[in-house]
Amino acid sequence: MSKKDYVLIATALRQARNVAVGRPPGVHGPEGGIDMAIGLIAQALARDNPRFQPDRFLYFIEHGNLQGYFSRRR
Repeated sequence: MSKKDYVLIATALRQARNVAVGRPPGVHGPEGGIDMAIGLIAQALARDNPRFQPDRFLYFIEHGNLQGYFSRRR
């Protein structure tokens, strides 16, 4: 897989997660399942590519970009 594929998957998961967690308080949405899917996909991508960085992938899903990712790691 290419970087483009990883970005596409991360973007789709981020959008799905944002919809799920945007539900009114007290209304249980599928965010638990989405978070599980995010984790499982990150693990699968890491198995597929030893250079894949799951923490970077998860950061992108959470923030929608990598701005701040590298400064956070210092």
